[in-house]
Amino acid sequence: MKTMMIRIHKILCTVICICFFSSCIQEDLPLCPPDLRIQFTYDNKDDISLFQLNAVKQAVLFVFNEQDSLVVSRTMNLQYNKYIATGLHLDSAKYRFVVWAFNPDTLYSIDPAEPQPGLNKADFRFLINRPSGGVFLSDDADVLPPCLFGTDTATIQGIANEQIKIPLELNKNRLKITVTGLQPTDEKYDFTIEDDKGKYTFDNGFERTNPFFYKKIAVPFTTVKSGGKDVSYLEAILDVLKLNETGAMNLKITSGKGITIYDEDLIALIKNNIIDAVDFKTTHYYDIVIDLSGEAVIVTVNGWTNQNETVELSD
Repeated sequence: MKTMMIRIHKILCTVICICFFSSCIQEDLPLCPPDLRIQFTYDNKDDISLFQLNAVKQAVLFVFNEQDSLVVSRTMNLQYNKYIATGLHLDSAKYRFVVWAFNPDTLYSIDPAEPQPGLNKADFRFLINRPSGGVFLSDDADVLPPCLFGTDTATIQGIANEQIKIPLELNKNRLKITVTGLQPTDEKYDFTIEDDKGKYTFDNGFERTNPFFYKKIAVPFTTVKSGGKDVSYLEAILDVLKLNETGAMNLKITSGKGITIYDEDLIALIKNNIIDAVDFKTTHYYDIVIDLSGEAVIVTVNGWTNQNETVELSD
């Protein structure tokens, strides 16, 4: 009987320890054993609300050594601006930390799917799995879920409860495109943005792939009263992946009859019309107004208009 009680006591102690240490992985408990704690930082509260970033629940963490070889990877629950116990115990050395934050079962994935220690960072890719036909239709609210990237280099001392911060950046933008100066009709228009950046490196650079498209189709004229007069315009809101000043995204607006009324490089359009230097890493919402009322097109981006910039109307 005594032997049985001792066995039961040992089993209970083991179960309690397992539960306690498991909870340490997810919670910042003061009595947890020493391990590395990470804080994922994102300070733009407007972005968090606009892009519903609190809905992103998963972060995949990769730890590379100074030779860029993978040491370990770990899937974690994502929380912003709070230290999270990782359960990792790293030797004293310098490491590169890379994190991708996205929800599972969305259009994003990581290649290789089951990373093995020793693989080089240059061999990893973050993939955008495009829908059939390569077209993201903006009428679908969930067509382009948010994804975030973060990286940092830190020297780990191997002491108890070390802490590091990894700043995250959003790889998604929202464009509100308004076209004014057209005579309103019953005709509807298509807004199309062409992209070819379907793979990202683990430095958040990109590799070109076959083109794919973001589309808002069959946009009608909207007419409102302004100053006692009717004012008509076209308006489309499109979500796109990361804007990059070294890349290109083409914006084309066509009528239902197939006539192109606007066809320009979106990146150049933004850079040429924002007087202050644009920071694509921190600016994720762009309000673009294209005025077609005159011989030259006047473009305003986030309230800025470059009066010296003229664009000829498309044929």
